[in-house]
Amino acid sequence: MRKILIITQIMFSFTYVSKSQDYFSFPEEDAVWNHFFETCEGTKLDYYYSTYYALGLYGDTTINSLEYSKLYLLEDSVYNSNAELQGYIREDSLKRVYYVGPNFWGHYEEDEVLLYDFSVSVGDTIDYGIWEGTVIKSIDSVLIGDSYRKRFCVWENYDYYIEGIGSTNGLLFPITDIPVKVYTNWDLVCFKHFNEVLFLGDSYNSCFPEFIVSNYFPLVEGNTWEYNEIYLYQVFDTVSFNGLTYIKYGESEENPDFYFRWDSIGKLYAYNTFLNEEYLWFDFNLKMGDTCEIAFGDPDYIGIVQVEGIWVETPAGLFKRCIKVLFDIPQSIDDEYWYYFAPEIGIVKMTGAWMPEMNLTSYDVSILDGVEFVFVNSPKIDFIIYPNPLLENTVLNIKSDENIQAEVVIYSLYGTKVKSVFNGLLTKGVNKIPVDNISLYQGIYIIRIITQLDNYEKKVIFLK
Repeated sequence: MRKILIITQIMFSFTYVSKSQDYFSFPEEDAVWNHFFETCEGTKLDYYYSTYYALGLYGDTTINSLEYSKLYLLEDSVYNSNAELQGYIREDSLKRVYYVGPNFWGHYEEDEVLLYDFSVSVGDTIDYGIWEGTVIKSIDSVLIGDSYRKRFCVWENYDYYIEGIGSTNGLLFPITDIPVKVYTNWDLVCFKHFNEVLFLGDSYNSCFPEFIVSNYFPLVEGNTWEYNEIYLYQVFDTVSFNGLTYIKYGESEENPDFYFRWDSIGKLYAYNTFLNEEYLWFDFNLKMGDTCEIAFGDPDYIGIVQVEGIWVETPAGLFKRCIKVLFDIPQSIDDEYWYYFAPEIGIVKMTGAWMPEMNLTSYDVSILDGVEFVFVNSPKIDFIIYPNPLLENTVLNIKSDENIQAEVVIYSLYGTKVKSVFNGLLTKGVNKIPVDNISLYQGIYIIRIITQLDNYEKKVIFLK
């Protein structure tokens, strides 16, 4: 029996090694890397920002007699006319991958830099862009599709480079510096080649995750949340008012705190049993910094809701990508209160002038799988930034399909408002908006067009 076991192990080892011998070259065409990026300035409860962004290789060009593939920033999972050219990638015959263009922060190198070297051995020291002296800690193999590929460990339990794919923290991570005064995190969500998903990060269930607004407050019957180890809130069964179905939420099924219902576009309504009418409780379509008016069952009381992204830590855990909602009644003094929502969890913290601070201590929650909302149609706005990166002052070409009031604002990558460059009426057709970038530092910024119905944004790189 022992001999059979040894032979089996030898055969398995031989098969494993032989499968990993084939080299998988870096893609040259029709390849997409989708990323998730998050950052938090200062302490964990300070301003939080997160975003998804995709990079793709489409087409080729020649630079200094060398053939490169073109790298684009994509608005979706596929290449289209809205894609923005970011840089150029090539692989040489020695299994080394080079890049020309800006890194994540917009630091631009005119000459090509080494992005990956898949010819290295354990213990080798490599200079990747700004990362000098990177030591290869170990090399193993990982199953990608039906084949094994080499995986190079450069930062144990954090960063690995996979043959033919790149870093598990993102395509350009090897040449991107990490700020020391703020928390930053990159994830490679997925890698697709010729429309086949070959890599999917452990924290994700799809290559391009969709935002399901109801999962910030999953009102599923049976869900429970305990606060301060005392207060138990639950979702009970449903009840009908005026032909609409509401779900009971609170500490008691007989006297629930709220009767809630979702509409088809991500707004949460509550029913006031005293006035026999419903009111908007919160609009989960709001983006960071947005506000909306809420009538708390009485037209004389209007609430202002402010949204910002943060981390929240409670005895039940550390929750990321949360939204903090301030309910404020302007006509009343010291009547503000705050709710903190975490995705796929619900309310993790409540506090206010009239209530004790309530922190989530335990929960048992199921989410609304597959529930997506159809958002309200709004005027279509297209805008073009060319060239990108920008070396001097530029003009935004903004095309609208109808007249609409809008503000054009430049934000930092962290979501901080830098300056407003336009606030007025966009007319039907093409509008030219000048942008003065003299006062801006070099780096990546977000240009956002804000309307009453929707926001539109693109990343832009300002260079000096």
